[in-house]
Amino acid sequence: MTDLLPIDVWHNALVPFLSVGELAALRSTSRESHISVVTADLLLKRIDARLEGNSLRGVIDIDREYGGNVAAGGYVAGLLAIFRRLAWCSRRLRGPSRLGYFLACARVLEQGGDGWRNIGAFIRLAVNYRLMADRTLPVVLSARWVAAHVRTKASRRLSLTETVYLSLIGHRVACRGDPLYRAIIGEYKEKLPPGDPYRKGYNQQNPVVIDDNKLFPSFTALMLYMLLQCWVARDPRSASRVVLSVHVDRSDSRMSDELTGEEGIAISYRLWKSRSYRRLVILSGFRPDDTIAAFVRVRFGSNIELCTTEPCAADASCPLDVRLPVSMRLFRRLLRRFGLEKEVNENMRVRV
Repeated sequence: MTDLLPIDVWHNALVPFLSVGELAALRSTSRESHISVVTADLLLKRIDARLEGNSLRGVIDIDREYGGNVAAGGYVAGLLAIFRRLAWCSRRLRGPSRLGYFLACARVLEQGGDGWRNIGAFIRLAVNYRLMADRTLPVVLSARWVAAHVRTKASRRLSLTETVYLSLIGHRVACRGDPLYRAIIGEYKEKLPPGDPYRKGYNQQNPVVIDDNKLFPSFTALMLYMLLQCWVARDPRSASRVVLSVHVDRSDSRMSDELTGEEGIAISYRLWKSRSYRRLVILSGFRPDDTIAAFVRVRFGSNIELCTTEPCAADASCPLDVRLPVSMRLFRRLLRRFGLEKEVNENMRVRV
């Protein structure tokens, strides 16, 4: 079929609708036309689109020079090109080709789905809370990592998001308290009753997990919970504190997972075999240009707390909106979205 269609038709009309697995199958055929359709450059564009779509620019990347040709210019540049070529040949002896490596990276980014967005948010938050050094970024999905953790039978016992955290991210986080490794990782979908909200959008590569009798809809939700509720709260380097609290008379469950990435990230969890949900709503610290970290803690549906790292811009005699302009602007936008601003204004208790 590829022999009957121009290459630009393939690239513009057909390839965008093919999964990475389908691209690999197409490439594996021996026809020269198939090989010309699936190239390293095409896969790199697919990878960049995934990185951009999940807000991973600057925090997750691949080895873009792996197996590439280096143009020489001058004597020194020529020597560098030779050394790089030798290094590339050495990698070829024990690692995948450039195209094979790009295929593996594209498959990893595709399989993780929306879990990658939470991974990116976790890394940016950890940096903003001073629990991870920004000089260690971006975290690179190297060819060695792909070969060691993605293609082995042992790695299949873990989901993709668990593998990424345990092998690439966990050791970079300077946390105080229980490490995430103690979480009970497992497949809980079959134990959930029909109609359970955690069945919706279930992803085997970012599975439902239980930790300390708390059930989380995904492993990346547990990652964010541990960061905000355990490590940040116990580490003075994070500079996070509760700035206001409020109790609303009625039980409210509307601060749910319906938020977009621009408004915030909602993380829900509940006690095992319970319908009593608790939520964290991340307001700031997960976007590329965020300079402060702030989140809302919702307990038992009616107790709300705002936590932030934003330093006060004025003394205690000024309104909280003046003292914490960024955090309060984001907090009020969230309250308006769920019709809670009036109740909070009437009942909130300032704690700074």
